[in-house]
Amino acid sequence: MKNRILHLTRNTIPYVKELHAIAGGVLGCLVMQQLDYWFEGHPEGFYKFLEPSDHPAYKDGDSWTEELGMTRHEFRTAFDKIGIRYKSKSDFDQAVDKFQGQFYCSYVDRRSNLTYYFRNHDLVDAALDDLLSMPSLKYASAAPGLASNPLCNAEFTVKPESGFTGNQESGFTAKPDSGFTRCVFHGT
Repeated sequence: MKNRILHLTRNTIPYVKELHAIAGGVLGCLVMQQLDYWFEGHPEGFYKFLEPSDHPAYKDGDSWTEELGMTRHEFRTAFDKIGIRYKSKSDFDQAVDKFQGQFYCSYVDRRSNLTYYFRNHDLVDAALDDLLSMPSLKYASAAPGLASNPLCNAEFTVKPESGFTGNQESGFTAKPDSGFTRCVFHGT
């Protein structure tokens, strides 16, 4: 086996940019996606380590920092945008509204030294349903205002010799003899 690119990308986590509005940022999107990945197999909740540990239940590679490639601080900051963290199981048990309006919650069980995660199924499902019902963004409809958009800070020109024919549905079309110029977005 000469080319191992698929081996390198087998653990790739896609970034679903549409979640940005409800997840509070790129890292929030990634954390939310991975939480839902785990909830697919464990809808009633699960425990997971934040970092590698010498705990007997820990398995190599089975922590958030290893799985997501982010620091503990990045994970916690992202989680706090979509979930509520309880410092103990007793704090969790005493809470009347476990989720406090958030998508997820977690608590640390001090006796077992494990952190458990739970999903607010109704709220997450409703938010995802709302996202799915939004009309797709049409770049073509945004085209007239591109020049005045501060996020648009670069241009490129399609040269006739490139053979570029464009995509009729994208609003990004060119004919080989057009010398077409288009603004490139850098930002949200």
